[in-house]
Order: sequence, then C-alpha cells, then structure tokens
Amino acid sequence: MKNNPFLLLAASLSLAMIFTFSCSGDGSVIDSINNSGGSDIWDGRINTTWYDNSKKEFTITTAQQLAGLAKLVNDYVDDFLGKTIKLGKDINLSGINWAPIGMEQTFAGTFDGNGYEIKGVKIKFSDNDSAFKGLFGALDLNGEIKNLGVIDSDIKGINAIGGLVGINNGKINKSYFIGIVEGNESVGGLVGRNILGTISDSYSAGYVYGSEMHVGGLVGQNAGTISSCYSTSIIFGKEGDVGGRYGVKLGGLVGYNYPGFGIIMNSYSTGTVMGKIGVGGFVGLNESEISNSYSIGTVSADTLAGGFVGWNKGEISNSYSIGAVLGDSLIGGFVGFSQTGSTINNSFYNTETSKQSESDGGTGKTTAEMNEQATYTGWDFSTIWGLSSTVNSGYPYLRSVQ
Repeated sequence: MKNNPFLLLAASLSLAMIFTFSCSGDGSVIDSINNSGGSDIWDGRINTTWYDNSKKEFTITTAQQLAGLAKLVNDYVDDFLGKTIKLGKDINLSGINWAPIGMEQTFAGTFDGNGYEIKGVKIKFSDNDSAFKGLFGALDLNGEIKNLGVIDSDIKGINAIGGLVGINNGKINKSYFIGIVEGNESVGGLVGRNILGTISDSYSAGYVYGSEMHVGGLVGQNAGTISSCYSTSIIFGKEGDVGGRYGVKLGGLVGYNYPGFGIIMNSYSTGTVMGKIGVGGFVGLNESEISNSYSIGTVSADTLAGGFVGWNKGEISNSYSIGAVLGDSLIGGFVGFSQTGSTINNSFYNTETSKQSESDGGTGKTTAEMNEQATYTGWDFSTIWGLSSTVNSGYPYLRSVQ
C-alpha cells in the first residue's frame, strides 16, 4: 500500500473541497500486442485493438485501453474468465463519465493493478442507470482485483455503489480507494455490497454519503469476509426521497453485517459517523461475527448509537472502541443496543473519551486502563495484537494492518 495510514484522514479532508485531476507519463505502450496511439490521460476514446481472444494475459497502459476493457466486458465479448489484465503504468480517467467494468455481464477475470493507480474516476448520478457503480460494476465469483489503487475519484448512484466495486462476489486484495462515494442504499468507500466475496489487506479514505441505509466507510452491506482492512472515511447520512429515512445502519467500516454470512476480523475504522438510527463507529447493525477489531471515530445519531456497533444481533469478541458517542436514546459507549441472544465477549470501551458511562455490552475502562495489556485478558498479543506507548496513542494495534 502506497499511503501512510496515519496521514490518510488528514488527506481525505481536502478531497471534498478540492478535486484535481493531474496527469503524468508519456503514454507509451509496453504491451506486446503493439497497440498504436493512446494515452494514460483519457480523452473519451475507446481502444480494443489490444484484445486477442487466444491470449490469456494482457498488459494495458493507456486510458483508452482501460475503456476498451469495459466495452469488451459490457458488450458480452468476453468476461475474461481465466484471463489476467495487468496495469503497466498509472492511468488518469480525467473526470470523464465512466462506464463501470462489468454491468450486465460481470467481470470474471483477474485485474492486477501491479502497484499502479487509476485516477479521476467519475460516475454521474442517473435515474435510469444507477445500480452497482464503481470502477468495476460487478465482480464475478471467479473474479479478482489486487494490487490496485483508485484515487481522486467521485462515484455517484443509487444502489450498491462503491469506489472500487459496486457488487463484489469475488476476491479483492491489497487495493484501496481515496475519494467520494455517494448513493442511497448499500454504499461503501471500497465496495457497495459484498456478497460472499472476500476483501483483505485493503482500505478506503475520503467521504461516503448515504441517504437511506447500509452505508459504510469500507463496505455498505457485507455478506462475505473482511479481514485485515481499515477505513478512515467520514460517513454521513443524508436525507433521501424514499420513505423519509435519513441514514439508517451506518458504520465506520461496514453499515450492515448480514446474518450468518458476514465475517469481519482484524480490522479497524477511524472516521466520524453521522446518521439517524443504528449508527456505530465500526458497524451500524451487526447480525453476524466480528472479532479482533477496533474503532476510534466519533459517532452521532438520534437513536441506537454505539462507539463500536449501534445495534448488535450477532457476536462480537476481542474488540474495543474509544470514540465519543452522541445521541438521544439507546446510546452506549461500545454498543447502543444488544438484542437478546447476541454475545459480546472480552470487549471494551473508554468511558472518558466516549463520554458514556454505560453500554449495552462491553466493559468500560479508563484511558489508563485501556493502555494496559493486563486489561485485555485472553487477547493474542503474540500474532494479532501489539501494544506500545508510541503506536496508536498507546491503545492496542493490529499487527497485520499498518
């Protein structure tokens, strides 16, 4: 990952006010297919001449070629199952309206960013075409995205909207998004809706706006596995046109963790979360499993607000929160409300920084106690957690997420 996690929140604060799309490189083609012309800065043209159905691997280096990939997938020419696309340099889409890769037909291949970044992805709101939006629209269960950064981008839609992928059924690894994502339902900084997919070693930063429900800094709705990920995104619930709802089930990492399938582990969130109902520093509504995770962002809601989870119907273990919690009813330092039958084990919240002395689950501790390893009985400080006065303000940190 190219970006320092401790600088991401500060960097993201400038994104909503100033959006610039810069350019770099000479646009030379290194692909063995010997494309002619093209640039790493998009001018709206589409190039598919690089494609050869007999080949299994392609390296693309121009914005025109990337737009060509979207056309090949969306026109049902090839879903790229068993094939690999690699980036050969950074690409700038320059804010021209983008058609996501994989809409009616999902992308089933491997997209290897190779450590490069795609900049300036712009997707405008459309009443007639506003579902599963992102750089990729929908990733197939055989699909994979890895080693890719998407930056300085602005994604808008209605349902299943994500900075990188609208709907993920496959694998996402070592990838990130920095920018603005806005929609109504299932809106996430990296992925809108994660359906039985896996997301690992990835992050998001910037702003995520959701007018209805299931809005998260990393993922809006999770029915898959998230591990070793984080988000510094700031999450807002905005008033919507449907049903008069205003920010329901919002979380610093995930808005809604789906029952029976959503697994979140070894992850954290730092961004402020503001909504109306079911708002958590880490997850808004949890109906499945969360372990070895933490949140530090401020939470603000009318009701069902918690420093870690707003509304818990599932299982939480070995986790903590320290963010301030503000609201009117069913407010807790760690969890706002825990449903009968749910469990919270070996988890803690800071009574001083949260400004809450009570929680419907989790154990309250002072700042001094939260900085002591002895507080966290049963936690694995050999392979999962670390504790140092010079790291993470003296609170436990995750060894796998730095």
